[in-house]
Amino acid sequence: MNSLRYPFEELPDFWDGEFRSGAHNGCAEISYAPSGEWAVRAIALDCHNGKVGAAAQGKMIPLSRAYQGSLWEALCESLDTFSRDHIQDAVDEALATDEPPCRRHASLCAAVRAAFSQT
Repeated sequence: MNSLRYPFEELPDFWDGEFRSGAHNGCAEISYAPSGEWAVRAIALDCHNGKVGAAAQGKMIPLSRAYQGSLWEALCESLDTFSRDHIQDAVDEALATDEPPCRRHASLCAAVRAAFSQT
């Protein structure tokens, strides 16, 4: 199965249809089939370190489905609820061009690649 990185910003944290906490920035690795079906394979969150300005950018932290299962499920539900059409468009574009559509957020996706390679 092929995959692409889908960056998200201010994704609300929903679980069982209820808002749970804040909004999250990060990136999801989406695996997809030639039929266009897709699934979330990995999630990394963009973590700020409490500093100001350019120094505030922290690193991407990959979530573990085994250890952060509740947050994982909540973010998957939010991606499915709020980003389904955008993810499907990204999958369709990747299938049409054989090039994942990660150009808009190149620096974020580079950080995600680095985070995922550590797991």
